Amino acid sequence: MQHLPPAAVRPAAKPADAAWSALARLWSAFRFEIALVLTILAILWGAIGLRLAEEHREIDRGAAVAAANIAGAAEQGVARTIEAIDQRLRFAREAYRRDPAGFTLDFVASKGGYSDGMMVQLALIDTAGKLRQTNLGPTDGTLDLSDRPHFRIHVEEPADILFISRPVLGRVSQRWTVQFTRKLYAPDGSFAGVVVCSLDPYWLTQFHELLNVSGNMLLLGQDGIVRAAAPDGTMLSHDLSDTPLGRAAAAADHGSIHPAPAPGKPDQRISFRRLRNYPITVAVGMDMAPLHAGYDALRRYTIAIGAGVTLLVLVVGFLLIRHKRRVLASREVLRHAIENLDQGLLMIDRHGRISLRNTRYVTLLEVPPALAEPGAEHARLVEWQAAQGEFGPAGADAAARHPPVPEDDAAVRFAERVRPNGTALEIRTRLLAGGGLVSTYTDVTDRRRAQQEIHHLAHHDGLTDLANRTLLEERLTQALAAAERAGGRLAVLCLT
Repeated sequence: MQHLPPAAVRPAAKPADAAWSALARLWSAFRFEIALVLTILAILWGAIGLRLAEEHREIDRGAAVAAANIAGAAEQGVARTIEAIDQRLRFAREAYRRDPAGFTLDFVASKGGYSDGMMVQLALIDTAGKLRQTNLGPTDGTLDLSDRPHFRIHVEEPADILFISRPVLGRVSQRWTVQFTRKLYAPDGSFAGVVVCSLDPYWLTQFHELLNVSGNMLLLGQDGIVRAAAPDGTMLSHDLSDTPLGRAAAAADHGSIHPAPAPGKPDQRISFRRLRNYPITVAVGMDMAPLHAGYDALRRYTIAIGAGVTLLVLVVGFLLIRHKRRVLASREVLRHAIENLDQGLLMIDRHGRISLRNTRYVTLLEVPPALAEPGAEHARLVEWQAAQGEFGPAGADAAARHPPVPEDDAAVRFAERVRPNGTALEIRTRLLAGGGLVSTYTDVTDRRRAQQEIHHLAHHDGLTDLANRTLLEERLTQALAAAERAGGRLAVLCLT
């Protein structure tokens, strides 16, 4: 048993190379159909993507407008609440300025009917930071509040401002409150301490309860600290200055942002507005999940429709490719059949151009392949043949009648021609329904030679090759007919 040397062993093709080769052949054969299917799918999914993207932007724009409107309404409600608190501070301050010795906060006690439950405490702090009076009951004046920011701000700030503190746990009330404070003035206008109104943060965000929306509401100070929050009260006193909301609120009086949600937090569109006369920014966050529910349903429906259309396009593309494969296979079979004909085949369209020819035609008539390529003018080929003497002495006249044209569409015109090299050709031509014609060229040289040999054997002796009785009778008959036509006589000489 012989073995091939190592160099002769062909390595097996890699699966990846085979796959790429198959894809290359598929693309080469059906590039138009594949490109058409891919283009349709690209247009389809591009349109779906644009439609969904526009719908998503529309939802986001609607959420931004709704959040901005709610933030504007909340701004007005919070502003009115702060104005009411500030009026109470100013009222208490004016009452103290008029009669410091006789001033008392008993009128604010809950039993007095003046308290509406909004204030947790109303208190007076003297210039040393000691708590002197509170509506919650008597005080001994020893509680030191001089370290609290709502007191320090008025000692250090010469202007008369309303200070709103971050939420603190009251030492007296033991409740989370936001401190609203203003300076107290003595009758001579000098600094006499601070009047404090402690407010439950709920009253600053009660507007949120009136909203039938999913989201939250925050009040931020200029320092980014949360003064009030609803419904999540755990956000109280959180520092948001380094968050997207805190940075946006510090940079502009109003605006809208859509920050990336933190892990475990809902996706929200947040709009904010800064109060005109107070250092507070109202922020309203709207949960996007309820708004996106309709979008998600639309997206699922649209994608389902797109998937159905994609499947339909793929099926149509598959059928188109399969049909083309059959057409190509039929053409290949036809091409092989035409190429393997023993006859030369030539088809000319109605414009006088060659539309089809086989290799046998080129070799049989010995014409240059370039002159007989599909699309070439047939007249130029005929001119070249005439110049080569293919049509004999008749030359151009014979060339003008080549190939012979039938008189009607159903007829087939037969003609024979002997080439200069002695090859005898039988030419059959038929007109085509759409114009043009088709001709076949058959080499009948051997057949004509055989016919001539048969004719010779029929009229000559097989041994001597001399004319036999049959040829004598034919010649006598021809001579007698010629003499009769001429009115003459005929003599026959017989030698024995």
